[in-house]
Amino acid sequence: IDAAVDELARRGVRFEHYDGEPKTDAKGVLRGRAQNRGPDIAWFKDPAGNFLSVVHDSTSHRQTGLLHRPAAGDDPRRILSVLG
Repeated sequence: IDAAVDELARRGVRFEHYDGEPKTDAKGVLRGRAQNRGPDIAWFKDPAGNFLSVVHDSTSHRQTGLLHRPAAGDDPRRILSVLG
């Protein structure tokens, strides 16, 4: 996930940062695997305002993405749909 986040950031993608629970790190990555709380994930918005993410799925060792059109007040950390 770090390589993907670093490359996207290099290309100008700004990742979301959350200070609450769960908390993201300085890169904007929620380190779920280290906390036994699911995959590592980093959220960002596309130009249309859709939340997208980079996810490290430790069970398949592949990168997957999430896609979600947020509603008013929607919290991207509650997204459950994984597009494979």
